[in-house]
Amino acid sequence: PAHDGKTQNISTLQAFLGALSTSMGNGSLAGMGVAMFEGGPGAAFWLFILGFFTMVIRFAEIYASTVFTKTTEYGVRGGPMVYLSKVPGGSVLPYIYAFFALLLAVVTGNAMQSNSMTSGIHKMTALNPYIIATILFVFVLYVVLGGSDRIMKFSDALAPLKVILFLVATLAVLGYFYADIFSAITLMVKAAFTSQAVVGGFAGHAVSTAINAGVSRTLSATEAGLGNAGILFGAAGNVNPTRSGIMSMASTFISTQIVCFAMMLAFVVSGAWTGAEGGMPMVIAAYSSVFAALGGWMATLLSVMFGMG
Repeated sequence: PAHDGKTQNISTLQAFLGALSTSMGNGSLAGMGVAMFEGGPGAAFWLFILGFFTMVIRFAEIYASTVFTKTTEYGVRGGPMVYLSKVPGGSVLPYIYAFFALLLAVVTGNAMQSNSMTSGIHKMTALNPYIIATILFVFVLYVVLGGSDRIMKFSDALAPLKVILFLVATLAVLGYFYADIFSAITLMVKAAFTSQAVVGGFAGHAVSTAINAGVSRTLSATEAGLGNAGILFGAAGNVNPTRSGIMSMASTFISTQIVCFAMMLAFVVSGAWTGAEGGMPMVIAAYSSVFAALGGWMATLLSVMFGMG
């Protein structure tokens, strides 16, 4: 949209909700199903541990993004493009960063999200993937053409809604199988350090496989170090860098130690992790273990909400 002469600063709370919304994509749902399928229960342990290190990375990037800001005709701007310009090689580093961030966004922010949403919708409705793609395209186009204002309003409304729905659905699974929670956590810890079978008839994954699955999916789910959160908090201005950094750490904690780990725990207690498929089918299996046919629709709705966010 053409510039109307007004600044487009956002509040720190909007930046927090936006960062939470972007970090809680299908990497937190289907991605956890893939991690569990590839690395077994041990991947959940390493995901939980690595989450604390990503909090440190997130604090550093947000602190730098809010300390080093610049004021333009469109308002305050911050993030990697700004603070990278202030170090040696700053004349080209922002462009290099933007190029690789764009490539990564095409994969994690578009291809993976669209694939997960389409997988869930197609599994539940048998709707043609091209029709699903068209609907997704039109909706995303509508939001994006509204500029930062419409994007932030959408995130403000969607972020708390999808967190609440996720917690209700996942806690219901954990509550239903509450008697198995301790044994599930024990299994996760054992599987994180042994290559031997940890369940009767199940050939345990190697420790390296569990670590790789946990590390890759944690970085994908939190987007720590990617720069999206830095751009959001930078747009809120140099209000209180330390407080902004701590708030951003909270968003990482919510997306990793709460959302991602809870999803992995639900896979184990429900037995969905022993199925023949990972990704969204595993999420659907976990919710269906409690909600029957409704579980598939709940998983699909969450996939769409997470992916759109």
